[in-house]
Amino acid sequence: MLAPTTDEITAAKAECRKRFGHDRIVRIIVAEPVGTHALVAAFNLAEATVYHDARFASPPSARSALIAERCLWPSMEALEEIRTVRRMAAVDVQIEGKFRELMGFIAGAAHARPLSVATAPPSFVAGLQPKEASAKVAELQKAYPGEMLWSVYRRENALELMMRQPTSDVWTAATVAAQAAQESNSHRLTCVLDFARDHVVWSPRPIDAYFDEAPGRADDIALPFFEMGGAGATASASFL
Repeated sequence: MLAPTTDEITAAKAECRKRFGHDRIVRIIVAEPVGTHALVAAFNLAEATVYHDARFASPPSARSALIAERCLWPSMEALEEIRTVRRMAAVDVQIEGKFRELMGFIAGAAHARPLSVATAPPSFVAGLQPKEASAKVAELQKAYPGEMLWSVYRRENALELMMRQPTSDVWTAATVAAQAAQESNSHRLTCVLDFARDHVVWSPRPIDAYFDEAPGRADDIALPFFEMGGAGATASASFL
């Protein structure tokens, strides 16, 4: 098993600060038959947005760029040896896959549910007795009179938000922006978040830091935001 020494980890953190302005590093362990650790500089939301668009255009190219630009240990030469001498071409796929998970990119979907004590995000009511939780939810609702509030929660990437319902004009603008982002393959990750962030009434941490922490959470915003506007409503049609 190839693993970095303490000095190599310290050097990787220093290089991360120099190149990316922070020292948040994701350690990935790829077990046998590869047997290696990898230290990869974490994304912020802006960096993840560029990667996300690139991955839609060409997953292999986006993966190669991710490894080349953000893998701080081992060296590219050592990784090439793993690919060839150890005959494990999938090492890059393994590294990218685990990196994506920790960055919040996880298959599946989040959904919006009308806010209640039962649907409130776990962090919002953590440690409270039922009456206390009910009072806290009611207090938040009271702060937004006449508005419908929604809860968005996804355990897999710790997405927890409460949002007020968008107006029809805002909802329509968001759908247009999402369609434009798909057609141009630009800002797919943040096109709906740009609208949704103004509707957040509660999040566990300041909203920008929250999405920088795990940018993949932004990929889970579109469906709940559209559901708030009735996109998930049951409908039927018949001839008269």
